[in-house]
Amino acid sequence: MTTAIVVGGGIGGIVSALLLKRNYDNVLLVERAPVPGGLLRTSHTRDGLSFDFGTHFVATTGLDDLDELLFDFVNAEDWHEFDYLKAGHYHGGLLNGNSTFIDARSLPRQTYLEGLEQMLLATPSDETPVNLEQQLDDTYGVVFRQQLFTPVLQKLFGVAPQQLAPDAHLLFGLQRLLILSADASRELKNLPRYDQCIAFHQLDEGVNRASVFYPRHGGIGRWIDGLTEKLRAAGVEMLTGHFVQGVGHQNGQIDSITLDDGRHLECDQLVWTVPPFLLAKAADLDVPMHAPQLRHTRLFHFIFDRPFTTDLHYLYVHDPAMSAFRVTLYSNVAGQDHDPEHGCHCTVEVLSDGKEELSMLSERVCNELIAMELVPEDAVCRYINSEALVAGFPVLSREFVMAGKQQADCLTRQLNNLHLLGKSSGSAFFMNDVLREVYDALNVA
Repeated sequence: MTTAIVVGGGIGGIVSALLLKRNYDNVLLVERAPVPGGLLRTSHTRDGLSFDFGTHFVATTGLDDLDELLFDFVNAEDWHEFDYLKAGHYHGGLLNGNSTFIDARSLPRQTYLEGLEQMLLATPSDETPVNLEQQLDDTYGVVFRQQLFTPVLQKLFGVAPQQLAPDAHLLFGLQRLLILSADASRELKNLPRYDQCIAFHQLDEGVNRASVFYPRHGGIGRWIDGLTEKLRAAGVEMLTGHFVQGVGHQNGQIDSITLDDGRHLECDQLVWTVPPFLLAKAADLDVPMHAPQLRHTRLFHFIFDRPFTTDLHYLYVHDPAMSAFRVTLYSNVAGQDHDPEHGCHCTVEVLSDGKEELSMLSERVCNELIAMELVPEDAVCRYINSEALVAGFPVLSREFVMAGKQQADCLTRQLNNLHLLGKSSGSAFFMNDVLREVYDALNVA
């Protein structure tokens, strides 16, 4: 009898367990929280309105076998399907409903022209940049880095680009800018160099062929519920409310894990999807350590008595003067399925140092929704609730990212029957990247 153990019940861990069950007799999923799903869970009001832990939609990956595994229970009766999402951004006091990317044309004209010249003439180096500041300068020029990227990154991470690792900006979808006209941008994007840093001007341009899904009722947690049922049907044992206290290994092979309640479980294959330093500690292995600096992450849930003044599904708030980072407008996502009698509801995500008094921050965020003209000025807020994400959000500093990579390298060199996936791999930012990474690593014929 062969046994595979997956540690971490987020989406990476769930899919890992489903794939491993194809090749192992026993598969166990260990999750510290009471239920699996991680950030893809949903809370509900008494009236049946649902609030997710941020902006979460699910999309096909383009891998038929994986998509069948993920979406075979998704149907038109219970799920919305979109060709693309209506997403925008707020920056410089203006709401742009056609793009999530920062509009460089919002800068004073002379500053914009100077920045545009630098960006078009920039020649990125073939060498790996030492930090994000150098990467931004090489790609977009100093002006756009100083005037556009630095204020937004300071707001989100709490530190300047000089202190961040290369590619840290990708986590917030900041890889492109809106410049010039729609036609000029379209022409420039035919060149690979510019395609990576220039955005289309309309949402329906450049979209991939993925189908995007969201439940008609119940929030994104419905997807996790469906996948959890598949875990049960496949015979995966879910050990929720527990964590790994020890990892036994000999001659480079993991042979067991010990849970916090003292249970000793034999193991032929270990998939670890939570931070790798926890594995190093449990296995008593010496790896480089760097304590992460965490950003306080809080969600504010609102219900208003009036419809939103935009039809966007979600938007990024790039304006550094605003506390909000991202807004999800559930009533707009629901469309005709939304019952106006229940009010119009949204979630606002805020990243901060966590020092501001909660009631003041809640009031400020509510006022920002009105200031951004997402909510009518005379709308009445029927409901306000907030919740903090327990783990916080790590600042992707050079030291933190480097330590993570070194930890992963040390662990995989010392332990042969180990896969570091999801958060522990450090190589996938977005959900579909995580899903494809897991599939490529574990889909063994």
